[in-house]
Amino acid sequence: MTNNKLAINDTLLPCPFCGHKATFVDTTHWINSKKRVPGNIYGYVQCRHCLIATPFRRAGKYITLDGARKIWNKRIDGSEDHAHDTDA
Repeated sequence: MTNNKLAINDTLLPCPFCGHKATFVDTTHWINSKKRVPGNIYGYVQCRHCLIATPFRRAGKYITLDGARKIWNKRIDGSEDHAHDTDA
C-alpha cells in the first residue's frame, strides 16, 4: 500500500490556486471498518503550501486514492491530466 501512496503523489498536478505540490493524505484508519472495502485506500489530496484539499466524502461515500487523484487533477475547463494514466 505504501508504494501506491507514493506513486499517486507522482501523478498529482500542481495546486490550481498557488502552483505548489500536493500530497495524498491517507484516511483509511479513520473510517469504520464496516464502511471500508477491503484492499481500498481512502483519503484526500491536499496542497502542501496553501492547504486547499479535496473532500474525503462525496454523496455519503468515502473517496478512494484514485478517486481523490481524479478530483484533484480535474480542472475548471473540464480537462483532466491523463498523462500518467496506465489505461489511456
